[in-house]
Amino acid sequence: MKTEKITIAIALLCTVVVGGVPPDPPPRRVVDAATRAAMSERRNSLRAQRLAADGGLVVQPSTGKVFRVVNLQKRVSVSAVRTLVDDFQRILRIPVEMVSAAVADEHAAVVMTIKDDEATPTILVAPEDMWVTLNIGRLCKDNPSVEILNARFSKEFWRGACMVLGAYVSMGQPCVMQPMTSLQDIDAYKPLTPTPEPFSKMLAVARKIGIQPFRRTSYRKACAEGWAPAPTNDVQRAIFEQVKADKERGPTNPITIPPPNAAK
Repeated sequence: MKTEKITIAIALLCTVVVGGVPPDPPPRRVVDAATRAAMSERRNSLRAQRLAADGGLVVQPSTGKVFRVVNLQKRVSVSAVRTLVDDFQRILRIPVEMVSAAVADEHAAVVMTIKDDEATPTILVAPEDMWVTLNIGRLCKDNPSVEILNARFSKEFWRGACMVLGAYVSMGQPCVMQPMTSLQDIDAYKPLTPTPEPFSKMLAVARKIGIQPFRRTSYRKACAEGWAPAPTNDVQRAIFEQVKADKERGPTNPITIPPPNAAK
């Protein structure tokens, strides 16, 4: 009898739970495009104000090795190669140097050689020795215009750099880090740079081989860490003097805060 009562009670409970109607969810707030733009602008304005109050952004110089680009070809202009190298350094935030001849030293952790030789493949990678060659001659087999050649060069430059730093294929789309077997494949990908997805892999390899990425932080924090450059405006000078005074006071002469009942 007792077992039957328990069974009936459980059945009734299940009926209530299963048959109950959940309440309607609260209506979702709909924000129009103009409101979203205004909110984003306000956030950016507040962020800029806080950053300005901290003296703006400064870049901590890298003290490690570099990614070296040796430019031995003349089909792509030096200015175009320089622009691409600068963009690569800015996007990946690692030190990159460009030279016009091979240099035998240990300052370079990775060497990319750009040459003009139609007999060798477009990209050759030796990951165990950390070098990669980019052959411009193979990109000119159909006599492309300057615009098309520069676009091909940009894509293959990034592909070679990604490969030597351990990022061979990207799952992001559209991205130049995909299998390419012809000039038509290269031209079919319109973006000139990869998606951000491979960058974390590249930075991990860069750190492992001694390349120290640049670090950006506020001028106030740079002063507190002791490596800030000389101040260039009144805000930075005030921050510099304030942090300097705080450091000179030191832990032996801290700021004294009276207890809550001191005035009574």
